[in-house]
Amino acid sequence: MAFLLKNVVPWGRTLDEYKTMFQLNYEDLISKKFIGFGDGPASFNTEVTKLGGRVLSLDPIYKYSKKDIYERILETKSIIIREMNNNLYNYN
Repeated sequence: MAFLLKNVVPWGRTLDEYKTMFQLNYEDLISKKFIGFGDGPASFNTEVTKLGGRVLSLDPIYKYSKKDIYERILETKSIIIREMNNNLYNYN
């Protein structure tokens, strides 16, 4: 069984992860519009924007400042990494 988090943690996905999950290619990334709901501080957003694509993210986390989000990432990073490593075989 996957691990359970009692509090929300800011965690996002990379461009490579989204490309794999959704079978996206370069043409998709620059020609389509993307919207993310609850996608956290995903680097996907920045990476696609730098390529010339369009991404809109809607997440309650954005009510916090960049500094607050960054500090929360630092607080939770080791827990997430540890639990993901402990549960590698529970994910595709």
